[in-house]
Amino acid sequence: MRRRVRNYIRLFLLLLIIANIIIVAINKSQAQTQEVEVVNLNNNNLEISYIDVGQADSALIRVNDKYVLIDAGSRESSNKLVDFLHSKGVTKFEYVVATHPHEDHIGGMKKIIDNFEIANFYMADVITTTKTFEDMLDAMADKKITFKTLNLLDSFNVDEANFVCLSSLSNNIINLNDASIVLKMDYLKTKYLFMADATDNVERNMLDYDLKSDVLKVAHHGSKYSTSAAFLSLVEPKYAIISVGKDNVYKLPSDQVLNRLYGSNIKVYRTDFDGTITVTSDGENIKITKEVN
Repeated sequence: MRRRVRNYIRLFLLLLIIANIIIVAINKSQAQTQEVEVVNLNNNNLEISYIDVGQADSALIRVNDKYVLIDAGSRESSNKLVDFLHSKGVTKFEYVVATHPHEDHIGGMKKIIDNFEIANFYMADVITTTKTFEDMLDAMADKKITFKTLNLLDSFNVDEANFVCLSSLSNNIINLNDASIVLKMDYLKTKYLFMADATDNVERNMLDYDLKSDVLKVAHHGSKYSTSAAFLSLVEPKYAIISVGKDNVYKLPSDQVLNRLYGSNIKVYRTDFDGTITVTSDGENIKITKEVN
């Protein structure tokens, strides 16, 4: 009788040990599955860095593991820009866009060309005789990079992100800012507008298109010659990003533009106050973080 009881006890303990082993294996499997899901979720999203390059302009866009660069700041900020890109793990750009040939937008482009692989290069269909512009062309020639121009409604895709050009080049252009390539990017249910240095002359030509965007990169560092009331009423952004240098001699952004933005209940971020501004999205929700808190 006692032997039978001992056998039952041994069997019970053995079954208990087996059950514990099974439970541990199931929990480990679930943990590994959850870990993989988290990694995939974090990797498959959108991140835009409106980079603090002083009184200049540069934005890095990451779609999943692919990168787009819009402008490259000034020559003065080029080392800081390259260091920032390296810190993000960038080695290759699917697209680089030089919106127009002003030094505060292409001054760092030579170093970008020298230090990174570039699959596609877009630039405005205008030329200048400045050394900055010629240095950019020489660097492209050295790396055997050929440039393309973007015309009105030309588009390109990077995974789920679709970019479309909303600006057209006038034959009578006098101000190089009006040669700016304006890009609207749709990422699933979210929309972003990059205005470069486009003035209200360009804005007037855009009013018949779908401009509605969640995030607006404000044109020309917040100049009073851009971001008109009519334009802003069609964009209806929730957030506005102004790339501008601290205590700049141009006294930008202008009070007129700030009043329009605040008067429309738009949340405003500025690189002179906030440092590099990062926008992340899963295609439905948008989160914004600042370098300076």
